[in-house]
Amino acid sequence: MKDKNKKVKQHTIATDSLLYIFTALLIIYISRGKVSINVAGIIVDSGRSSGILSVLLTLYSAHVVLRCKKSGMINSLILNITEILMLSSTIFIKKSLEATPGIAIVAGGIGVTVLIRHFQIESDKNEEKLENLVYLDPLTNIPNRRYFMKKLSELSEKPGCHFALVFIDLDNFKAINDTSGHETGDCVLNEVVKRWNMQKRKNEFMARLGGDEFAVVIPDYTNENILRNRVESFSVALNEKFYCNGRNIFMSACMGVVRYPYDSTDINSVFKYSDIAMYNAKNSGKKGISYFEHSMVSGIEKAADIFDQINYSLENELFYIVYQPQFSLRDNELRGFEALIRMKDKDGSLVSSDLFIPLAEKNGLIRDVECWVLSRALNQFKPILEKCNRKITLSINISAVHILHNEFINDINLALEVSDFPPENLELEITESAFLVSVNDAVRKINILKKSGIKIALDDFGTGYASLTYITKLPIDLLKIDKSFIEAINDNPDYDSIKFINTIISMAHILNFSVIAEGVETQKQLTELTNMDCDYMQGFLKGRPVSLREAEELFLS
Repeated sequence: MKDKNKKVKQHTIATDSLLYIFTALLIIYISRGKVSINVAGIIVDSGRSSGILSVLLTLYSAHVVLRCKKSGMINSLILNITEILMLSSTIFIKKSLEATPGIAIVAGGIGVTVLIRHFQIESDKNEEKLENLVYLDPLTNIPNRRYFMKKLSELSEKPGCHFALVFIDLDNFKAINDTSGHETGDCVLNEVVKRWNMQKRKNEFMARLGGDEFAVVIPDYTNENILRNRVESFSVALNEKFYCNGRNIFMSACMGVVRYPYDSTDINSVFKYSDIAMYNAKNSGKKGISYFEHSMVSGIEKAADIFDQINYSLENELFYIVYQPQFSLRDNELRGFEALIRMKDKDGSLVSSDLFIPLAEKNGLIRDVECWVLSRALNQFKPILEKCNRKITLSINISAVHILHNEFINDINLALEVSDFPPENLELEITESAFLVSVNDAVRKINILKKSGIKIALDDFGTGYASLTYITKLPIDLLKIDKSFIEAINDNPDYDSIKFINTIISMAHILNFSVIAEGVETQKQLTELTNMDCDYMQGFLKGRPVSLREAEELFLS
């Protein structure tokens, strides 16, 4: 397109220049020879003839400037000045002022040329401002979705072109807006873009698609390893904490990668697939990077079905709860139960919570789901507590998205009030990600809950971002060691995992935290945990999740 425009400009300048030169020579000839022109019986003397022809010169000049802008103006000025010098020479040679009108008109043409160019410059500036409004994101000052799609389409039209499209979605960004305000959220977005701009190479292209979604194009990568390094560099750029409006905030992102033309030659499909790959990364956990595979398309359709089922289950109360027992390793006494939500699909098959819980988080339904669990579990378990005076704990999982919601404290208090459930028998299990978005806000809310007697457990300990860094600052009562470390006890003959678990338990006891191990399934795991002085356990070895009736029987036995 640029080459075509360049050829058009060159043709315009050449044509107008030839016409200009021909007309200019004709003016000089008429002026020097005092030639009169007979037009329909009317005699036009040489002075008037040169003046009329000089008007044509002005028109040529205006035309070339309008068509060719800066290069046209330069060409026009050269020709106009040359014409003035040539006309002026006739005045000195012939000692006649007959060329004066022509000189005046050409000089006027110079003024018209400069004026036209001035208005062109102003028009271009206004056009640029308008284009910025249309194509630039006003917050981050990088291209928006509209310009990105336009650029992507142009890029795909280049012969032999190949590139990777990276679709990026920030983790837990909604929680930042909910807890710290949109001003802090805007600050985070700008800081994220600053880091990515420093990371981005000259030939790479980045845009904000909307909200907390971004896209990066990595063109002409030479091999898959280089591509992976480039993609990972954008993730690594977020590792260091952000400081916005007086708050320390940790950010991460999930990324979906599609390769053109390898995965698809259709731009709309490329964009759609990148979103699908990102969604797959979200389901795999925070900070995930997923490369598109065609099998993911059926996976996204399945996810859409599950999302519909979540809504349907909420509306018709089709979820149900099972209770997994927890035991003391010192005396084998029942400590309590963890309430686990379950959901079946339309065919009656059980849907893994690892599938529908992340979906509920991503689509803004997790608060509704967890409020249902709180209400149902507390109301179900309250009669059991009343039958026995034993100290028993009911544990309920709370997502980071929910705990950072403005109504979180009210949700907990309402569930306790309606059910009349004693707060000292309730334990909320949270993950480290609840603290990583906004430590101050999460700690403040947890301290409020602890004042009412509620216990706090840190779930999946050892799999987070900065466990040892934050553990001393968190107002928790219990550490829950992730089952992946417990599983490794059977697999690691060198006992590296045992040493790691032993370190966690020792550190927790020094800080006056209790420790519970989840996923205990073998006698070897139980023996090692007992030897390491672990406080509690839960797992299939001693108790699978059971119904409310079975939990009551176990509790009263």
